[in-house]
Amino acid sequence: MILSERIKDLAPLSLRRLSRRLKAEIKAAGNRRLSAREAFTEVYTKGMWGGEPGTFFSGPGSNEAAANPYADFVIRFMTERNIGSVVDLGCGDFRVGRLIVASGVSYTGVDVVEPLIAENRQRYGGPSVRFQCADITSDALPDGELCLIREVFQHLSNAQVSAVLARLMKYTYVLITEVQPEEMKHYQINRDKPHGATSRIGHFSVLRLDQPPFNVDNVQTVFEIDPSYLASYKVYGGSFKLRTFLISRA
Repeated sequence: MILSERIKDLAPLSLRRLSRRLKAEIKAAGNRRLSAREAFTEVYTKGMWGGEPGTFFSGPGSNEAAANPYADFVIRFMTERNIGSVVDLGCGDFRVGRLIVASGVSYTGVDVVEPLIAENRQRYGGPSVRFQCADITSDALPDGELCLIREVFQHLSNAQVSAVLARLMKYTYVLITEVQPEEMKHYQINRDKPHGATSRIGHFSVLRLDQPPFNVDNVQTVFEIDPSYLASYKVYGGSFKLRTFLISRA
């Protein structure tokens, strides 16, 4: 272990939390002048979420440890309700989506990053697998029975989350997945942040759809896993859950 990492480990947890929050605020500040398309294109082209240079990588949250159990749950959910079409808002590099389409469902992936969508179309597109480049806060969204929004809201502002929520009435079922701390002491519910690479946890904000300013009725927790495989969460202390929430109009 290098000396700088050892010093970080020895620093009080409260100091590490403060340092993490300040870094997130500084990193996010520049995105206030960028559109969502510009900000997230920069995230992918600069590899801000990791991956090999020159590739599109949606971050470790799409690795098998998290993607496999989530995809298994979604496939069970679709099978139980006889769902034949799914729209994946913020589909990213399709590592999660391609596990879901293995079930034979009709799939449309949506993302704001044009070169990412172009590559997905070339590599994975087909009669039942389509991709659409769109800003989910303002552009027309494709039709489908089930809408998936997985670890997307954590990168958006409150105004953007509200704009997306207002556009989801066309879907019978919506599954929204976000990382949540088990202990709320150091976190503020729905604390706002600029859109971009940093997550709400990095800003010590926790998404609660049933709380202001969102006030969504009948939100149910339907699935969760432990994201402790992500070493980046160690700096915050405590434990976390990757939770999936259901909004149903059935």
